[in-house]
Amino acid sequence: MSVYRDFNQAALDKEYSPSQWVTRTTPEKAIQQHIDCLERGTESSKLSVPAVELGVRYANDQVCTVDIYSPQCVTATSPVVVYVHGGYWCAGVLEHSGGWFAHSVVDRGASLVTVEYGLCGNVNMYTAVRHVRTALAFLGQRFQSRPITVVGHSAGGHLCAMLLSTNWSDFGLKSNPIRNAVLVSGIYDLEPIRLSCVDGESNLKLRDEPSQARRNSPMHLVKDAASQKTSVFVVVAERDSTEFRRQSKEYAKKLTDAGGSVEYIEVPVHDHFSIIETLTDEGEVLTQRLLGAVFAEGLPPKRKRTSPAGFGWASVGLAFLGGALAGTVVGNMAGGGAADGLDLSAFTSLLPGVDASA
Repeated sequence: MSVYRDFNQAALDKEYSPSQWVTRTTPEKAIQQHIDCLERGTESSKLSVPAVELGVRYANDQVCTVDIYSPQCVTATSPVVVYVHGGYWCAGVLEHSGGWFAHSVVDRGASLVTVEYGLCGNVNMYTAVRHVRTALAFLGQRFQSRPITVVGHSAGGHLCAMLLSTNWSDFGLKSNPIRNAVLVSGIYDLEPIRLSCVDGESNLKLRDEPSQARRNSPMHLVKDAASQKTSVFVVVAERDSTEFRRQSKEYAKKLTDAGGSVEYIEVPVHDHFSIIETLTDEGEVLTQRLLGAVFAEGLPPKRKRTSPAGFGWASVGLAFLGGALAGTVVGNMAGGGAADGLDLSAFTSLLPGVDASA
């Protein structure tokens, strides 16, 4: 019996179980190796990036934080890359897996910002989307004229695609803060997710709310997304499932037909997990496309890595004291932008259930 398109329940569940499509190792090992790769890279970045701010709050909700990795010197026009992690909306935390590819952008003179958002089980899909939108509004104000490129993987790809249809005036901004969006192995229609095992396993609670699934599906919001004039790169792995590849190709076409600036890229050899891990390797297709978008005027030479002693760790310490203890944001000691004294109530008021006066 068909549940969605021509798929029965078992076939649909497999289509949206990315580890089942990995051929280089077992599904269990693929997931563990992916987690290990991100954790090792993140811990290394915390120790080696010149200026690091951890746990900077973009709203007063404890989960609403960003980590910022920057070179020692930035300018008013230095690019910013914002990464939104995957984990099927229910897993993944910045503490262990946010900054693993920081050096790919920091060594070229850009900053990397990694976003934490409420995970399903604790919040619904509407709130997860609103968290990420609020984070981008906060970053748009903080970084002002610095061009922002968003990157999202898997569920993070979905959330970044939802950013493209945002009415930014609702979030206190006069214009769209996003110049480029790199969407990697994302999900653009939640209807098959609603009908698959993912709904229960990720505690999404979409099965009985088809309207919530539709309203949070980028596939149905392409007109709004196209009007933002963001350059969009829709990237998928050759060894992703047929459904992941179909969704990516269909979303890219619909967005193009709506007038969007879109490039569709299918990366050979890689699977759902290995494709995003390539962001640490400048010889890989995904990294080249990302750096080409971020540094559209030409790729600057790599900067020499310096010891983080004193300078970087002072930034970490102050961000912790300012964010965790006082509930305020401390400006990046490397010149990340004017954030000191920023009134968070402008952002927390946008979040359901959050007391902006707290």
